[in-house]
Amino acid sequence: MDRDKNEISDTIGISFTQDRHGWSDLLVIQGGTSFSLQISDVFSDGPLGLLRLCDAILTNRAESVDFLDEPGGHRLAIYPDPEQQHIMTLEIGVLASPDKTEAIPTSSTRSKRKQLLILLMTELWKLHHFHAEPSFQRGRSGFAHAELLLELNRTWDADQRIGPSILK
Repeated sequence: MDRDKNEISDTIGISFTQDRHGWSDLLVIQGGTSFSLQISDVFSDGPLGLLRLCDAILTNRAESVDFLDEPGGHRLAIYPDPEQQHIMTLEIGVLASPDKTEAIPTSSTRSKRKQLLILLMTELWKLHHFHAEPSFQRGRSGFAHAELLLELNRTWDADQRIGPSILK
């Protein structure tokens, strides 16, 4: 891992780009180091994976999501800090085994829950709004999770510890 176990980083960025013809890219920048994950829509549902991570952040529980490529892939995992409820660890791993059950961790960073949630939710919000444009929709998988995103945003907005939502 590239950080001291107790260090809390606020130098993190996330960008999700839905490309045409079944491909997407997830870029994670941690402290000046970037990780680019290419995602095949044939094997993975990128937006749904990000929504699962957001839900886990809101409920402060561990979750992992596999983003598969052709071949291989990556696993994003989040873990709550048992002693500090406002901190979570984001881990990126490379799927190493042929059956894609094992992931070799390549990066790990501890960040504030709210910051991770804002980074992921704004990427999903952006994608949701892009899909309102017919020119953006051409050649891309639809955004089938709008209701789930809106419900998750309402939950975030009502949450006493991590809310209100910045997405209005």
